[in-house]
Amino acid sequence: RIVAPPVGERPREELRLHLLVQCASVLRCQSQIHGKQGGRSLVQQATRTSEAACREDPQSPLAILDLGLSYQSLARWTEIETEHFGQMQKAESALLKAHSLGLPIATLCLARFYRQTYRPDKAIDWFFEYSQRETRHRIVLAESHIVAEAAVLLLYRQLEPHYVRDRLSRIQLLLSEAINAGYRNARLLVSLARIRFYLEDSVGGTSFLKEITKAENTDWKLAVEEARNAIESDDLDLLYRAFALGMTEGAV
Repeated sequence: RIVAPPVGERPREELRLHLLVQCASVLRCQSQIHGKQGGRSLVQQATRTSEAACREDPQSPLAILDLGLSYQSLARWTEIETEHFGQMQKAESALLKAHSLGLPIATLCLARFYRQTYRPDKAIDWFFEYSQRETRHRIVLAESHIVAEAAVLLLYRQLEPHYVRDRLSRIQLLLSEAINAGYRNARLLVSLARIRFYLEDSVGGTSFLKEITKAENTDWKLAVEEARNAIESDDLDLLYRAFALGMTEGAV
């Protein structure tokens, strides 16, 4: 997601910084496909690489953003709660600093950070802040799954109903635009269906659920009812069948 400018357009010092950032990004990706010990080692190496990039230019928003992402990745591998939250706080501080230095993608990363840490109201605020900063609207639409999933989390918060409806109405417009622009995937379609059901548009909600089915005659109500009955009767076999019905009938 972090893309450096062409090599010929940068001085040597800036080139070194960008190469360090790219190296740290690759190490973080590699950590995801290794086991526990190997993954942690790779993330630690990525963090040291990000720190080296920051030493090249302590005020580079790109280097600071990369350091925040490395801290967040490192937090996933910590086994002690205090260490985990310590790394997450460092990650949040770095992302906020990169945002303050004017890097739009840092604003997007903040929205994702708050969505991943179950703070949907902040995630929504930061995503719409990103939508104001990012001049390429198609990129905003492509990343709208972040605000879509934050909206679903918002449904489970004990907040003033008028406040929730206002937020969801605004998000509904953005997701509808994204889907109409061709970004049709389960993350958007299911989230939009949930939002429309909440806003008492059951017809609209059902129509979007149908978008992710292979067959027009799929009965989603049956899948939901099967799952509800299974939970109430503590019937795992029935629950598995309900889950399989929903999965096999979906196009994703």
